[in-house]
Amino acid sequence: MAEYAQAEALYVEGKFQEAILALGDDVETNSSSLFRRAKWSMDIGIRTDNAGEKEKILRGAVADATKASQVDPASFEAWRVMAVSKGRLQACCGVTEKLQLGKELRENIDRALELNPDDFASHTHAHTHTHTHTNIHTDGQCWGRGMLECQI
Repeated sequence: MAEYAQAEALYVEGKFQEAILALGDDVETNSSSLFRRAKWSMDIGIRTDNAGEKEKILRGAVADATKASQVDPASFEAWRVMAVSKGRLQACCGVTEKLQLGKELRENIDRALELNPDDFASHTHAHTHTHTHTNIHTDGQCWGRGMLECQI
């Protein structure tokens, strides 16, 4: 974690783009760097007003999280961030893609639970509002908004 201290500090300050740049040159081959870039890109995306740009950023986050899970299939964080990023992307796409993302999101949550049930269960619970939409709640905050708003 020490190698990420500078990047994490920038992220905490809300300097998301600078945090991403501070991840270094090995980001494309390092699962920890990829899931961080995906997570931080989502923060940029949700603050972007332009719908087209928002969708592009969120699709990039999904791609980074997917690659992170391929680089390290045993990474709980990679699978968790992939689920969250797909939940965020649901708000930007059509109904057919929403349905597919909802299915994939559930599979990603299930994989994360397999890898680390204690951590995931203690801080996060997942539930399905409809057959096509899943939300992830962490400490009372909804991370996977899609077709429906969260009701806790």
